[in-house]
Amino acid sequence: MRVLIEIIYLAAIGLGVPGPTVAKAGMVLSPPIMPGWDRFPIRDTLEKLWGCPVSLNNDAELGVLGEWAYGAGRGEQNLAYIKVGTGIGAGLFIDGQIYRGATGSAGEIGHMTIDENGPLCTCGNHGCLEAMAGGKAIAAKARQAISQNKRTELADIHPVESITAIEIAKAATRGDLVAQEILAEAGNQLGIAITSLVNLFNPNIVVVGGGVAQTGDLFLEPVRKVVLKRSLPAAAQAVRITTALLGKRSSCMGAVVQALSTVLHSIAT
Repeated sequence: MRVLIEIIYLAAIGLGVPGPTVAKAGMVLSPPIMPGWDRFPIRDTLEKLWGCPVSLNNDAELGVLGEWAYGAGRGEQNLAYIKVGTGIGAGLFIDGQIYRGATGSAGEIGHMTIDENGPLCTCGNHGCLEAMAGGKAIAAKARQAISQNKRTELADIHPVESITAIEIAKAATRGDLVAQEILAEAGNQLGIAITSLVNLFNPNIVVVGGGVAQTGDLFLEPVRKVVLKRSLPAAAQAVRITTALLGKRSSCMGAVVQALSTVLHSIAT
């Protein structure tokens, strides 16, 4: 297997980026957390630099591909992968194929409006899921709790501006109540967004990835409860919500699958 993967990487490279991608053009369009990269020819530039075919995908798209091929969604035909990091994105696998939409921006669940009067998002709108439940938003809630003198082990982290969502997740698994409340709130908000996805897309399984999701039920149980309460019964009863089996490797393994596909396609043609 190691030899095969090395050959794949030498023959082709799968690359993921955290923004709306136009796969055919090999570039990103107005990526909220990639300033300065709008319409830059990423694929063509790297193909010239590395001398081999490069495929460009959104990192959540690669995540759904990885989990479908080797992870929690293996063999499923209708699958959604939600990556919760600094940003929040979704990879959609519909009827056995990645769904990208007309311009490559399908799955941008992080910019679904949860509260129109909510905080400002990097995209310029207010109350987006990403601005309320993304990594930066989770960290901001911890800093707010500390400023209100709530009892939490997170107060021992200095400087307070260095607190990350991963540290909050770790504190939650150790029983820190404030950290658990922060994750539960983020899980509720993510559940609202996933409810819309479940009603529209009707997947068999929703896989949640990213460091925060590795806390398991502390984060996912609030998500499940909201989806069960708010989704249409027919859709809610069919969907399973679980943590990414591959953990941080979901997108990497998806890149391997994409690279292999590129190689096989070039051989066939």
